[in-house]
Amino acid sequence: MKNNKKNYRLVARLQGEALTIGCEEMKRLAADYDRRVASLYAQERNEDRRAHLASVEMERKGDFLWACGARVLAMRAYLEAEKLALDGRYYDHERGLYPAGELYHRSRELAQKIHRCAAADRRLLQLVDTYQISARLQRR
Repeated sequence: MKNNKKNYRLVARLQGEALTIGCEEMKRLAADYDRRVASLYAQERNEDRRAHLASVEMERKGDFLWACGARVLAMRAYLEAEKLALDGRYYDHERGLYPAGELYHRSRELAQKIHRCAAADRRLLQLVDTYQISARLQRR
């Protein structure tokens, strides 16, 4: 005799305007972004293009996690996206080595987004300070 019991598990729910996803499901969906970044590093040969695309994917991961309410994980993804934006080639300018203009501006835009998100949630300020994103470009 077969047991026809079905097991159901709540995966996501909407509370007001906030989307709440189960922890396991959120990790599985976020891992897709990491796989796409890894595949970019395996396939793309142009360093500047790879840095830009990897940064975009990591920012999308941050947007997804932010929407799910995982603010600390989202901030880490945004910080990683900012770091990946500077992962391209460095070109010799009059004052030293700098990334391509597009990547430099992308890094600046992400730094502004990071500071806006940290201002929205004060717990994230310490995390931003540990990464010292504004000082990273000054050293290079």
